[in-house]
Amino acid sequence: MGRKGYKQDNRIKHPMYLLWQGMIARCCYKSAGNYYNYGGRGIKICDRWRHDFWKFVEDMGERPEGMTLDRIDTNGDYEPHNCKWSNRYEQQSNRRIKANTGYAGISRQLSGYYLAEIGGKKSRERKVFKSLSEAKAWRDNKLKERIVGK
Repeated sequence: MGRKGYKQDNRIKHPMYLLWQGMIARCCYKSAGNYYNYGGRGIKICDRWRHDFWKFVEDMGERPEGMTLDRIDTNGDYEPHNCKWSNRYEQQSNRRIKANTGYAGISRQLSGYYLAEIGGKKSRERKVFKSLSEAKAWRDNKLKERIVGK
């Protein structure tokens, strides 16, 4: 059964199909490189989306240009009430919170200093600060620079 002018077996041509496949891979397949951050932590996909690409498109709507799929609660599942479209700044700001500071990307070290981090494996930046406010300001500025720079 086709929707929005696509046949079910031609869903692979839909611009959101690879995004949907990526969501499934990171939550369902241990062989996926980032499974440990998703399925490995217990993040699941609701049955409605897991088994029907067109329901995912129906619930999320077409992907706005420059936006990414984001979970509102980073510890919650992929399901209609917990997902939204976000820009890069919102997406990078919505990370798991480090338990000892209450801020994503900032952790308190045994020395009493604060380590602020941003980026992934290939583009990670880290810096140590004496105060939490300095670490937070640095990380916020770095997030903004990365968004504007791209």
